[in-house]
Amino acid sequence: MTRIFSTWDPWQELADLQKQMNRLFSSRWPVRREAFPPVNIRAGQEGLVLTAEVPGVNPDELDVTIQRDLVSLKGRRPSEALEEGHTYTRRERFTEPFARTIQLPFEVDPQQAEAHYTNGVLTLRLSRPAEHKPARVTVKSA
Repeated sequence: MTRIFSTWDPWQELADLQKQMNRLFSSRWPVRREAFPPVNIRAGQEGLVLTAEVPGVNPDELDVTIQRDLVSLKGRRPSEALEEGHTYTRRERFTEPFARTIQLPFEVDPQQAEAHYTNGVLTLRLSRPAEHKPARVTVKSA
């Protein structure tokens, strides 16, 4: 009689368990939403430019509030009408209201703010208050 022995590999057991867990959670849980809207901020000596991707949002329904070093963005994407007899097989674009507050690297002057909306991108140009702009100091020798 021949006996065949196999060695137990605990690492393979863990890898198999991880595959099973990935399969379980990938099909049953909703897609994780990252911060919306996604933003980029470019800062310079005079101020900064904040761009936010807000596709499908009516610019008249965007609420932008600036207070010291905080910018708040609020809005809502309109819901898509679903044709009769249709159901979603995948739904990743949300239509709930959104609100996001972003802390800026320095205070800005809300009175000097400019906002433009083009092709689904909101662009805010924000200036530093005059008293917060960096000043060059001349060094004198003694």
